[in-house]
Amino acid sequence: MPMLAPSPLSLLPAFESNAPRPRRTAKASVGKRRLEAQWFESVGSLASGIAHDMNNVLAPIVILAELLRWTPSVGQRID
Repeated sequence: MPMLAPSPLSLLPAFESNAPRPRRTAKASVGKRRLEAQWFESVGSLASGIAHDMNNVLAPIVILAELLRWTPSVGQRID
């Protein structure tokens, strides 16, 4: 059976699974959390804007449906 050559990435220590990982500094951790917070804030703002626009479209439809439900038909007696 022929021997396979090792992968080029396995020859580099940085790509080995047991290679020590660089420590994350407190400053990098704070920066990452700040970016995540900004991302969540922007997603929340986008969702809020979409909900507001949907409400602007649906409100007149709901109001008209309520008016039609309570409007008497032609010839119907109102008590």
